[in-house]
Amino acid sequence: DFLIVLQPCVWRKCAMFISLLHLLVSSSAELERSCADEGAELSLLQLRGAAGKTPKDGKAFEYGPYSGHSLLTYYKFWSAGTIDHARRTKVDTEEALVSVTAESASALWAEAVADSCHEKENDVDARIVHQERDGDVEHVLLSVEKKLQYVALHRGHPVYVSPAICGSHSLIQDKPPVDEGDKDMSGETKPILDFESDPSVKDCVALFHKTVQENCGRDFEVAMRSCSERVIDGVAVDCVAEVSDGEHSAVHTFECDFEVQHGEPDASFAQNPEGTSYAKLRMRVGICEAPIVPDEEAAASAL
Repeated sequence: DFLIVLQPCVWRKCAMFISLLHLLVSSSAELERSCADEGAELSLLQLRGAAGKTPKDGKAFEYGPYSGHSLLTYYKFWSAGTIDHARRTKVDTEEALVSVTAESASALWAEAVADSCHEKENDVDARIVHQERDGDVEHVLLSVEKKLQYVALHRGHPVYVSPAICGSHSLIQDKPPVDEGDKDMSGETKPILDFESDPSVKDCVALFHKTVQENCGRDFEVAMRSCSERVIDGVAVDCVAEVSDGEHSAVHTFECDFEVQHGEPDASFAQNPEGTSYAKLRMRVGICEAPIVPDEEAAASAL
């Protein structure tokens, strides 16, 4: 009789144990599937982010190079105010317009630096990369001691340079007013760019869209917040913008670098007579994940 009473209890305990075991096995399987899904998603993110080349400094994803416009397009826009001022204030003369030549480039630049900085004229190695004439103004890209330098000349006299020399872009005595802008870590002024009219900003935004389309197979909306120009061996445009895919959005900084090859004597001028630049895009986050992976530094600076 005791065994008859005990038998149902044993079976009930066995059934409870089997149910508990089944529950544990199911939970374990669900956890493994969840981890696998997260791992697959992480791998996808890593794969997408790897579409851009990560520089050795580990601070940005880099895309490109792509073919860009002539750097003179940007320098002409930035120097327009100074050139107009020079045309209004300088008395017209009948002197012949003489273009900068390979032979005169070094002497011209050495004299410009000496006059602007009020110092003794030194020997420099300046070579022409590209030049264009616009009436009584000549726009010239020089390679000065293997660094790119722009100079605008009005009737043969330098009136505007970039990068600045001795703290100034304008070389005329009665200088037109300019916007101050922000200052970078070196203390140099970073001109604030008008992202509705500045050609360098327009090209930077176009470069962003081109990079998204080629790497992600789609496009994102970009709402610009601010842009500034920075001196590199060429032109760097730093922008802060909100990037959206229609569902998600995040604030990012991205940098567009526009450069030309000019290391060898006159080689770039011979190979690149139109002065075409090559463009690169740099970001802190992989571009395909920009709407969902925030740039924490950009978000903090936007507050």
